[in-house]
Amino acid sequence: MPYLIKENIKLHYTDSKLTHPNIKTKATIITTHGMSESHLYWSITGITDSLIKAGYRVINTDMRGHGFTEVNQEDKGYDVYSLAQDILDLADYLNIETFHLLTHATGGIVGFHLAFEHSNRLLSIMATNTGSATFPSNEFAKITDPDAVIPPLSEKDAQGNIGLAKTFKGKSKGDLMQAARQYASKSPFLCNMPNLEHAETAFAQYAACSYIADPDNIADFVESFYTSYDPHIKELRTIQCPTLILVGEFDHLFIEAAKLIAREIPNCEHVTMKGIGHMTAFEAPSELTEILVSFLTKNETKAA
Repeated sequence: MPYLIKENIKLHYTDSKLTHPNIKTKATIITTHGMSESHLYWSITGITDSLIKAGYRVINTDMRGHGFTEVNQEDKGYDVYSLAQDILDLADYLNIETFHLLTHATGGIVGFHLAFEHSNRLLSIMATNTGSATFPSNEFAKITDPDAVIPPLSEKDAQGNIGLAKTFKGKSKGDLMQAARQYASKSPFLCNMPNLEHAETAFAQYAACSYIADPDNIADFVESFYTSYDPHIKELRTIQCPTLILVGEFDHLFIEAAKLIAREIPNCEHVTMKGIGHMTAFEAPSELTEILVSFLTKNETKAA
Protein backbone atom coordinates (compact mmCIF):
# COMPACT_ATOMS: atom_id res chain seq x y z
CA MET A 1 0.00 0.00 0.00
CA PRO A 2 1.34 3.48 -0.81
CA TYR A 3 2.08 5.85 2.04
CA LEU A 4 3.36 9.37 2.50
CA ILE A 5 5.74 9.16 5.45
CA LYS A 6 6.41 12.47 7.18
CA GLU A 7 7.54 13.14 10.72
CA ASN A 8 5.58 10.55 12.75
CA ILE A 9 2.70 9.92 10.35
CA LYS A 10 2.20 7.30 7.65
CA LEU A 11 -0.56 8.74 5.49
CA HIS A 12 -2.25 6.04 3.44
CA TYR A 13 -3.62 6.78 -0.01
CA THR A 14 -4.59 5.02 -3.21
CA ASP A 15 -3.65 6.39 -6.63
CA SER A 16 -5.31 5.41 -9.90
CA LYS A 17 -2.06 6.28 -11.70
CA LEU A 18 -0.57 3.17 -10.09
CA THR A 19 -3.44 0.89 -11.11
CA HIS A 20 -4.21 2.53 -14.48
CA PRO A 21 -0.76 3.76 -15.64
CA ASN A 22 -1.66 3.95 -19.32
CA ILE A 23 -4.75 6.14 -19.00
CA LYS A 24 -4.25 9.73 -20.08
CA THR A 25 -5.89 11.98 -17.50
CA LYS A 26 -7.39 15.47 -17.64
CA ALA A 27 -6.58 16.42 -14.05
CA THR A 28 -6.22 14.96 -10.56
CA ILE A 29 -8.96 14.57 -7.95
CA ILE A 30 -7.91 14.12 -4.32
CA THR A 31 -10.62 12.87 -1.95
CA THR A 32 -11.33 12.92 1.75
CA HIS A 33 -14.03 11.08 3.73
CA GLY A 34 -16.21 11.42 6.82
CA MET A 35 -15.72 10.53 10.48
CA SER A 36 -15.09 6.81 11.12
CA GLU A 37 -14.90 6.12 7.38
CA SER A 38 -11.95 5.57 5.03
CA HIS A 39 -10.77 5.91 1.44
CA LEU A 40 -13.27 3.16 0.58
CA TYR A 41 -16.15 5.64 0.87
CA TRP A 42 -15.51 6.64 -2.74
CA SER A 43 -14.16 3.41 -4.22
CA ILE A 44 -16.47 0.75 -2.75
CA THR A 45 -19.46 2.66 -4.11
CA GLY A 46 -18.05 2.73 -7.65
CA ILE A 47 -17.61 6.49 -7.74
CA THR A 48 -13.82 6.29 -8.03
CA ASP A 49 -14.03 3.99 -11.06
CA SER A 50 -16.59 6.26 -12.70
CA LEU A 51 -14.35 9.30 -12.25
CA ILE A 52 -11.40 7.37 -13.66
CA LYS A 53 -13.49 6.42 -16.69
CA ALA A 54 -14.41 10.09 -17.07
CA GLY A 55 -10.70 10.82 -17.48
CA TYR A 56 -9.43 11.77 -14.03
CA ARG A 57 -6.57 10.59 -11.88
CA VAL A 58 -8.16 9.82 -8.51
CA ILE A 59 -6.25 9.78 -5.23
CA ASN A 60 -8.29 8.60 -2.23
CA THR A 61 -6.85 9.34 1.20
CA ASP A 62 -7.30 8.09 4.77
CA MET A 63 -7.37 10.94 7.26
CA ARG A 64 -5.44 10.81 10.52
CA GLY A 65 -7.12 8.42 12.95
CA HIS A 66 -8.89 6.62 10.09
CA GLY A 67 -8.37 3.80 7.63
CA PHE A 68 -4.79 2.60 7.29
CA THR A 69 -3.16 5.92 8.21
CA GLU A 70 -0.92 5.65 11.26
CA VAL A 71 0.19 8.38 13.66
CA ASN A 72 2.99 7.46 16.06
CA GLN A 73 3.31 10.37 18.43
CA GLU A 74 1.67 11.68 21.58
CA ASP A 75 0.20 14.71 19.79
CA LYS A 76 -1.64 13.01 16.97
CA GLY A 77 -2.63 16.21 15.19
CA TYR A 78 -6.35 15.48 15.13
CA ASP A 79 -7.15 19.09 14.28
CA VAL A 80 -8.47 20.65 11.10
CA TYR A 81 -5.27 22.49 10.24
CA SER A 82 -3.01 19.43 10.52
CA LEU A 83 -5.40 17.41 8.37
CA ALA A 84 -5.55 20.16 5.75
CA GLN A 85 -1.76 20.29 5.66
CA ASP A 86 -1.66 16.52 5.11
CA ILE A 87 -3.55 16.98 1.82
CA LEU A 88 -1.15 19.66 0.63
CA ASP A 89 1.86 17.61 1.68
CA LEU A 90 0.56 14.63 -0.27
CA ALA A 91 0.00 16.77 -3.37
CA ASP A 92 3.53 18.13 -3.06
CA TYR A 93 4.94 14.64 -2.53
CA LEU A 94 3.25 13.47 -5.74
CA ASN A 95 4.29 16.64 -7.63
CA ILE A 96 0.69 17.75 -8.15
CA GLU A 97 0.51 21.53 -8.38
CA THR A 98 -3.27 21.91 -8.79
CA PHE A 99 -6.10 19.48 -8.22
CA HIS A 100 -9.82 19.05 -7.71
CA LEU A 101 -10.81 18.31 -4.11
CA LEU A 102 -13.73 15.91 -3.51
CA THR A 103 -14.84 15.77 0.11
CA HIS A 104 -17.48 14.33 2.41
CA ALA A 105 -18.64 15.44 5.88
CA THR A 106 -15.66 15.86 8.24
CA GLY A 107 -13.34 15.67 5.25
CA GLY A 108 -15.25 18.59 3.76
CA ILE A 109 -14.58 20.72 6.82
CA VAL A 110 -10.91 19.94 6.31
CA GLY A 111 -11.18 20.80 2.64
CA PHE A 112 -12.65 24.25 3.27
CA HIS A 113 -9.94 25.05 5.80
CA LEU A 114 -7.35 24.08 3.19
CA ALA A 115 -9.06 26.39 0.70
CA PHE A 116 -9.02 29.35 3.09
CA GLU A 117 -5.26 29.63 2.58
CA HIS A 118 -4.62 27.72 -0.63
CA SER A 119 -7.57 27.99 -3.01
CA ASN A 120 -5.01 28.82 -5.72
CA ARG A 121 -3.99 25.14 -5.56
CA LEU A 122 -7.56 23.99 -6.18
CA LEU A 123 -9.15 23.54 -9.58
CA SER A 124 -12.46 23.08 -7.77
CA ILE A 125 -14.04 21.94 -4.51
CA MET A 126 -16.79 19.33 -4.54
CA ALA A 127 -18.11 19.23 -0.98
CA THR A 128 -20.81 16.75 -0.01
CA ASN A 129 -22.79 16.75 3.23
CA THR A 130 -20.57 19.14 5.10
CA GLY A 131 -20.02 22.61 6.54
CA SER A 132 -17.23 25.06 7.29
CA ALA A 133 -17.38 24.97 11.11
CA THR A 134 -15.67 22.15 12.94
CA PHE A 135 -18.79 21.67 15.07
CA PRO A 136 -22.03 21.48 13.03
CA SER A 137 -24.63 23.91 14.35
CA ASN A 138 -27.81 24.99 12.58
CA GLU A 139 -27.97 28.05 14.84
CA PHE A 140 -24.55 29.41 13.89
CA ALA A 141 -24.95 28.33 10.25
CA LYS A 142 -27.67 31.00 10.01
CA ILE A 143 -25.46 33.95 10.90
CA THR A 144 -24.75 36.52 8.19
CA ASP A 145 -22.42 38.92 10.01
CA PRO A 146 -18.77 38.06 9.32
CA ASP A 147 -17.80 39.88 12.51
CA ALA A 148 -20.26 38.05 14.73
CA VAL A 149 -18.83 36.93 18.06
CA ILE A 150 -18.81 33.14 18.18
CA PRO A 151 -18.97 31.65 21.68
CA PRO A 152 -17.07 28.54 22.76
CA LEU A 153 -18.84 25.19 22.67
CA SER A 154 -21.69 24.94 25.10
CA GLU A 155 -21.41 22.46 27.95
CA LYS A 156 -24.13 20.39 26.29
CA ASP A 157 -22.24 20.13 23.00
CA ALA A 158 -18.92 19.48 24.72
CA GLN A 159 -20.56 16.64 26.63
CA GLY A 160 -22.05 15.46 23.35
CA ASN A 161 -18.55 15.08 21.93
CA ILE A 162 -17.54 13.07 24.98
CA GLY A 163 -20.62 10.91 24.63
CA LEU A 164 -19.95 10.26 20.94
CA ALA A 165 -16.34 9.39 21.71
CA LYS A 166 -17.54 6.89 24.32
CA THR A 167 -19.56 5.04 21.69
CA PHE A 168 -16.22 4.14 20.06
CA LYS A 169 -13.84 3.87 23.02
CA GLY A 170 -12.95 0.29 23.89
CA LYS A 171 -15.52 -1.18 21.50
CA SER A 172 -14.95 -3.96 19.01
CA LYS A 173 -15.60 -3.27 15.34
CA GLY A 174 -18.31 -5.92 15.34
CA ASP A 175 -20.11 -4.28 18.24
CA LEU A 176 -19.93 -0.91 16.51
CA MET A 177 -21.43 -2.19 13.30
CA GLN A 178 -24.22 -3.99 15.16
CA ALA A 179 -25.05 -0.79 17.07
CA ALA A 180 -24.91 1.29 13.87
CA ARG A 181 -27.50 -0.95 12.25
CA GLN A 182 -29.67 -1.24 15.35
CA TYR A 183 -29.85 2.50 16.03
CA ALA A 184 -29.57 3.80 12.45
CA SER A 185 -33.01 5.42 12.47
CA LYS A 186 -31.94 7.60 15.44
CA SER A 187 -28.59 8.58 13.94
CA PRO A 188 -28.27 11.92 12.09
CA PHE A 189 -25.79 10.22 9.78
CA LEU A 190 -27.54 6.91 9.02
CA CYS A 191 -31.22 7.73 9.56
CA ASN A 192 -32.18 7.57 5.88
CA MET A 193 -30.35 4.35 5.04
CA PRO A 194 -33.01 1.94 6.42
CA ASN A 195 -35.51 3.54 4.00
CA LEU A 196 -33.53 2.65 0.90
CA GLU A 197 -34.59 -0.14 -1.46
CA HIS A 198 -30.95 -1.25 -1.43
CA ALA A 199 -30.53 -0.79 2.33
CA GLU A 200 -28.68 -4.10 2.79
CA THR A 201 -26.09 -3.12 0.17
CA ALA A 202 -25.71 0.36 1.65
CA PHE A 203 -25.14 -0.99 5.17
CA ALA A 204 -22.70 -3.60 3.86
CA GLN A 205 -20.71 -0.85 2.11
CA TYR A 206 -20.78 1.26 5.25
CA ALA A 207 -19.50 -1.68 7.29
CA ALA A 208 -16.66 -2.34 4.85
CA CYS A 209 -15.72 1.34 4.66
CA SER A 210 -15.86 2.14 8.37
CA TYR A 211 -13.79 1.15 11.36
CA ILE A 212 -10.73 -0.12 9.51
CA ALA A 213 -8.88 1.91 12.10
CA ASP A 214 -8.78 1.18 15.81
CA PRO A 215 -12.05 2.51 17.33
CA ASP A 216 -10.00 4.09 20.13
CA ASN A 217 -8.31 6.30 17.52
CA ILE A 218 -11.68 7.42 16.24
CA ALA A 219 -12.76 8.21 19.81
CA ASP A 220 -9.67 10.38 20.30
CA PHE A 221 -10.33 12.07 16.96
CA VAL A 222 -13.90 12.95 17.96
CA GLU A 223 -12.78 14.60 21.19
CA SER A 224 -10.06 16.62 19.43
CA PHE A 225 -11.59 17.72 16.12
CA TYR A 226 -15.11 19.07 16.71
CA THR A 227 -14.32 22.25 18.61
CA SER A 228 -15.87 25.39 17.07
CA TYR A 229 -19.17 26.79 15.80
CA ASP A 230 -17.35 29.40 13.68
CA PRO A 231 -18.37 29.07 9.97
CA HIS A 232 -15.52 31.38 8.88
CA ILE A 233 -17.62 33.66 6.71
CA LYS A 234 -14.75 36.01 5.87
CA GLU A 235 -12.56 33.11 4.79
CA LEU A 236 -15.31 31.52 2.68
CA ARG A 237 -15.57 34.78 0.73
CA THR A 238 -11.90 34.48 -0.29
CA ILE A 239 -12.32 31.11 -2.04
CA GLN A 240 -11.98 31.73 -5.76
CA CYS A 241 -12.16 28.27 -7.30
CA PRO A 242 -15.46 26.81 -8.59
CA THR A 243 -17.27 25.09 -5.72
CA LEU A 244 -20.07 22.57 -5.50
CA ILE A 245 -21.86 22.23 -2.17
CA LEU A 246 -24.16 19.23 -2.17
CA VAL A 247 -26.46 18.08 0.62
CA GLY A 248 -29.17 15.47 1.05
CA GLU A 249 -32.76 16.56 1.64
CA PHE A 250 -32.77 14.69 4.96
CA ASP A 251 -29.23 15.62 6.05
CA HIS A 252 -30.51 17.91 8.80
CA LEU A 253 -27.07 18.52 10.31
CA PHE A 254 -25.81 20.29 7.20
CA ILE A 255 -28.77 21.81 5.35
CA GLU A 256 -28.24 25.26 6.87
CA ALA A 257 -24.45 24.97 6.61
CA ALA A 258 -24.77 24.26 2.88
CA LYS A 259 -26.95 27.36 2.44
CA LEU A 260 -24.37 29.51 4.21
CA ILE A 261 -21.52 28.17 2.07
CA ALA A 262 -23.51 28.66 -1.14
CA ARG A 263 -24.27 32.24 -0.10
CA GLU A 264 -20.71 33.19 0.86
CA ILE A 265 -18.43 31.54 -1.72
CA PRO A 266 -18.43 33.71 -4.86
CA ASN A 267 -18.52 30.89 -7.43
CA CYS A 268 -20.63 28.21 -5.78
CA GLU A 269 -23.27 25.80 -7.06
CA HIS A 270 -25.75 24.48 -4.46
CA VAL A 271 -27.42 21.10 -5.03
CA THR A 272 -29.94 19.38 -2.76
CA MET A 273 -30.48 15.69 -3.51
CA LYS A 274 -34.13 14.79 -3.01
CA GLY A 275 -34.94 11.76 -0.89
CA ILE A 276 -31.35 11.42 0.29
CA GLY A 277 -29.78 11.75 3.73
CA HIS A 278 -26.18 12.18 4.89
CA MET A 279 -24.49 9.18 3.26
CA THR A 280 -24.93 10.21 -0.36
CA ALA A 281 -22.31 7.83 -1.79
CA PHE A 282 -24.01 4.82 -0.17
CA GLU A 283 -27.54 6.06 -0.76
CA ALA A 284 -27.40 7.28 -4.37
CA PRO A 285 -23.98 6.58 -5.94
CA SER A 286 -25.12 6.80 -9.58
CA GLU A 287 -26.96 10.07 -9.08
CA LEU A 288 -24.06 11.53 -7.11
CA THR A 289 -21.56 10.48 -9.80
CA GLU A 290 -23.69 12.12 -12.48
CA ILE A 291 -23.74 15.39 -10.54
CA LEU A 292 -19.98 15.31 -9.95
CA VAL A 293 -19.09 14.57 -13.58
CA SER A 294 -21.51 17.23 -14.82
CA PHE A 295 -19.93 19.81 -12.49
CA LEU A 296 -16.42 18.88 -13.58
CA THR A 297 -17.32 18.93 -17.27
CA LYS A 298 -19.07 22.27 -17.00
CA ASN A 299 -16.10 23.89 -15.33
CA GLU A 300 -13.66 22.39 -17.84
CA THR A 301 -15.72 23.99 -20.59
CA LYS A 302 -15.62 27.38 -18.83
CA ALA A 303 -11.87 27.12 -18.34
CA ALA A 304 -11.36 26.33 -22.02
